[in-house]
Amino acid sequence: MKKLIKTLNLFFIFLLFSACSKQSLVKFEFMNNSNSAIQNISIAATEELCSENDFIETLEVSHKETLALDFSHQEGSECVYPKGDGEYVLKYEAKNQQYSFNFGYYTAGKPLENKFKIKFLSENKLAINGSEEKPQLSSNQPNAEILDQETKEMESTQSCKKNECGTSSIPNLKDCNLTEYGLDCAMVKFLEENLAWTTEEGGIDFCAYKLLGKKDSSSYLQVMCSEFYVQDRETVCPDLESREECFVTKDIEKKVCQEKCEINEVNPYLVTGGGLSIPVKITKEDDGRFELWEPRDGSYYTQDLKENFPAKIYANLKNIDKSIIKESNIQRAEKYFGTKVRFNVSGALNQACEINADCGTLPMEYALRSTCPHEVKCLENQCVAGCYDFVDNHDLPLLKRYTWSGAVELIHQGKVKQVSQSHALDVELILKDDSSIRVKEPKIDSVFQEVEKCGELCEDIVLITE
Repeated sequence: MKKLIKTLNLFFIFLLFSACSKQSLVKFEFMNNSNSAIQNISIAATEELCSENDFIETLEVSHKETLALDFSHQEGSECVYPKGDGEYVLKYEAKNQQYSFNFGYYTAGKPLENKFKIKFLSENKLAINGSEEKPQLSSNQPNAEILDQETKEMESTQSCKKNECGTSSIPNLKDCNLTEYGLDCAMVKFLEENLAWTTEEGGIDFCAYKLLGKKDSSSYLQVMCSEFYVQDRETVCPDLESREECFVTKDIEKKVCQEKCEINEVNPYLVTGGGLSIPVKITKEDDGRFELWEPRDGSYYTQDLKENFPAKIYANLKNIDKSIIKESNIQRAEKYFGTKVRFNVSGALNQACEINADCGTLPMEYALRSTCPHEVKCLENQCVAGCYDFVDNHDLPLLKRYTWSGAVELIHQGKVKQVSQSHALDVELILKDDSSIRVKEPKIDSVFQEVEKCGELCEDIVLITE
């Protein structure tokens, strides 16, 4: 019996499958964080294509709406589908002015990304997937008016910060006490209002930092910011295809979500939205205000850090343990919301503890696992290894869990074309109809043994192990 056995890293397998999947819908989530309504929002590709929803008449302040572009190629359709390379064109109106901005990219008629989060920071400033952009003014507005508009925008932004209208986790400095995390309240509030952003309704920003050093009136920090919010629903789909379609639409009114996937109410859990990790310089002015410096993106990043950070501090940037900074944000978010972040335990380390630091470094056997980014944690005074689960499973559906006996039955019926397993005993079966199921096997290699027992009926099954 001839079998093809491939020993591959599951992480790269996942990337391969993701790259090859046919994601035809591109989703654009719009959030109005400006101080005025945005009108006549449209999204299009530089080549004409079929649009499911391509127009928002009015997006009120603090409201969110979603548009989608369809890149699918349906036979017999009257639509003209893109076949070449192009980008997306955003057009909108604000305060009687028309704006446009080109962004993103698709190639050979296929999108490279299936989701964009677009925030209107003001009438003429955007954030697309966290990167600030300035759209072009479409009308023939005199330069003097443009300058006056930008001046008003700056005044509005400064006023907003003075009134503390952001999404900082610290509403009032008088009630703030972060000494248990080794953080300064005024510094954290400044970072949350000037670096972080929210993308989800009800999301709150949390920032923490590690002091790298000081020089004169400047402090050099490694900062991590994360948006947290509470979810109390999850979507469960029977196979990869329905999960992908439901994830792209995220609309329970869609046929695929209603007929194939289940949307269940569950105990509340804490998940993350946007976030960043960046070294910054904070200078305290004579009047007590903070001034922020941060490196530019792309090719300027390293150059900016070298030029603005003392040499010794810059040299130590690569040695920073960011897990402690991340843990501060998690603990503060759990305390703020009264809800826990999910932590999936992979194994106990047989070591007593009081805090996470008591557990030392992550054992190599867990560090080598590619199923998720493992770390050590003190839970109920015992050290364990496992992974945080920050995923919103209403946004990204779960695959339905099948029983082990059900999976074995499918193998022996000859319905499986590919089997993969991980060290954590997670098994995925790809069926001949291209759907998939996931189960837990009782012990390592049990699934391979069942394929062996199946005999000639299963001789063409592809076997993959971590």
